[in-house]
Amino acid sequence: MKSTFRYPQVFTICSILLLASLAAKAQQMHGSLSPVAAAKQPVAKNSSLQMDSTHYQKTVGPELAKTSALPQNILGSNTCEATPPEVSPQNPLRDLRGAWLTSVFNLDWPTSRTATPAVQQADLLKILDTLRNAGFNTVFLQVRTGSDALYASPHEPWSYYLTGTEGMAPSPFWDPLAFAVSAAHARGLDIHAWINPYRARTGSFSLSPNHVINQNPSWILTIGSNLILNPGLPQVRTHITTIVADIATRYDVDGIHFDDYFYPSAINTEDAGTYAAHNPKGIPTVADWRRDNVNQLIAKVYDTLQQINQVSGRNLVFGVSPFGIWKSGTPAGISGTSSYSAFYCDPIAWLQAGKVDYLSPQLYWKLGGAQDYSILSQWWNDQGKQYGRHIYPGLAWYKMVDANNWPASEIENQIYLNRQPERNEIRGEVGYRTTQLMADSKGLKTALQQGQYRYKSYAPAFGWKDNTCPNAPTLLWLDGDTLRWQAPSPAADGDTAVKYVVYRYLNDQEAVVRKQDGTRVVDIVATSKLYLPQAGYYRYVVSALDKNNNESDGIMSAMPNVVLCPGGSLALSAMITGASYQWQSLNNGNWEVLAPSEYFAGTTSDLLQITNLPASHYGRQLRCLANGTDAGSVYTLTFGTTWTATLNSNWSQGSNWSCGTPPDRNVDVYLPGNLVPFPTVDIPEAEARSVWLRNGARLQVPPGNRIIIGNK
Repeated sequence: MKSTFRYPQVFTICSILLLASLAAKAQQMHGSLSPVAAAKQPVAKNSSLQMDSTHYQKTVGPELAKTSALPQNILGSNTCEATPPEVSPQNPLRDLRGAWLTSVFNLDWPTSRTATPAVQQADLLKILDTLRNAGFNTVFLQVRTGSDALYASPHEPWSYYLTGTEGMAPSPFWDPLAFAVSAAHARGLDIHAWINPYRARTGSFSLSPNHVINQNPSWILTIGSNLILNPGLPQVRTHITTIVADIATRYDVDGIHFDDYFYPSAINTEDAGTYAAHNPKGIPTVADWRRDNVNQLIAKVYDTLQQINQVSGRNLVFGVSPFGIWKSGTPAGISGTSSYSAFYCDPIAWLQAGKVDYLSPQLYWKLGGAQDYSILSQWWNDQGKQYGRHIYPGLAWYKMVDANNWPASEIENQIYLNRQPERNEIRGEVGYRTTQLMADSKGLKTALQQGQYRYKSYAPAFGWKDNTCPNAPTLLWLDGDTLRWQAPSPAADGDTAVKYVVYRYLNDQEAVVRKQDGTRVVDIVATSKLYLPQAGYYRYVVSALDKNNNESDGIMSAMPNVVLCPGGSLALSAMITGASYQWQSLNNGNWEVLAPSEYFAGTTSDLLQITNLPASHYGRQLRCLANGTDAGSVYTLTFGTTWTATLNSNWSQGSNWSCGTPPDRNVDVYLPGNLVPFPTVDIPEAEARSVWLRNGARLQVPPGNRIIIGNK
């Protein structure tokens, strides 16, 4: 029985499958393509359908077990420890790599407040793409520069830095925060909404009627040229917390972030009246009272986010980036402006009270000197360790281009220090400003992308917020040039996977020994597939990350099929190490010794040489046994040829195929979807064992010609 095509169409995989289903019983034995859903629809004559191959699955026959049908191996039992020791400390898997994306004064984005929304969106996407490609995993997007909003806020006016007029909505309308959240998550990036809590205005532009200065002038504290919301007023704390709660409930951000602007250092007695009227605790000094005002706000925001998490099943985190010196003289040898006494903020008190999830102290100094980065970073690490919170130092990228003229190596050396074992509570870093990274100032982006950020990482989990790991993905398989898997079912706490970590290992042994090794990460993605044009004969492992970045166990792929040309030759590695080797062949369900022959040499070595193998060996499965007991990965031998023409060329022309000859019924045909041209069946009876059309590839069968698929 033959399956034939005699239709004057441009065939996609869907149309081929529908027509072939009339008489393609032979394909059942050799892995036919069967439609999952879309192929149930009738196909009109002279139509052209293009569909992603994700809509199709391989039908597995008894003669050849495809990789997608092989047993899936779950790698060990994950204890779900949020921050276990790293396998490769200088290439950590759990490592926040962040960038502050500054909106105020149009510093980083949007660079122009008069640009159209389309231009602003394109610029933002370019930044996100650059960060992801350079190995970053977290964006801190400034959405509130001075009691304004770069999002659709019911409480505060649209930002001047977005539209050029405060209070004027973008036209055509768009919501930058919603757009940024969607775009960041699609790229596997975490995104935190960065707000300035107290600053009331940032320039001399006209304020909107609904700006807080116009709505509640009694809330404003004027200190020289600085206008801030008065931290001593209870209604100000409520207002700021309301702003935070609004963002947290309406946007799928991963966290809320405060910067270091609290009380201005120039403050003198401007808030004396507030101190007299709003000091219910009777705090004896104005300095301690000011710090308490800030502490109350930090606690109120943290508790509000915790309530939102509990009610909505979210996992929002909260952190602050304070000035990098807590107190001058602490630690010993450090001198400079004091966050504690100049800005009246006490981040150590926040740590002690457990009211922040992380701190990102702005350590904008070089190694050595009175503000030695090495000494300060170690001290902050020790505070984080003492109180069980993460530390992500802020790094001064901008000092590469100002009068300091730092080399990029200064930043690289600071990252190297961050990863030292004695700084085990420093779990990443954040850079300021993003413009320097986009410009590749001093070659920093290139250096990070090729060096310390070469391997992708994810921000570490917060074990005190959620310690339930997600379930592992299922049904991991290589589909041509794409690794695919199925999303896991919800975990015990209801969490689903939001991202996936893809690892690549040389063999099964390495996958076990180097489990969750940062140097084995291929990518971290938000989808359930990854394009791998050079997949090779590796073992791939995929794990799931939930919204807290808890990582699941990994599921390991079966070996990809070996694809040969008829009469082809190649060498296969044992994929296992040992003192002795014996290659085996699977016959009728039993593994038997593979004897040397004209086709197989090196059958007792770690490298099997295959020479001039005929297509009659299609579906043969081989493996190597080490030390008489340890089995390596299973290879499945297949025969296939790929369309390589760059023009709309003929099927029968041998030079258009990777094997140099047109296919016959013993050979699988692969038509890549990245080629706009497609083959034309130009002979009465073209043949193929199976036809694989990838991602929009097409096959044209003119009237009078046909293609025969299968061996029967």
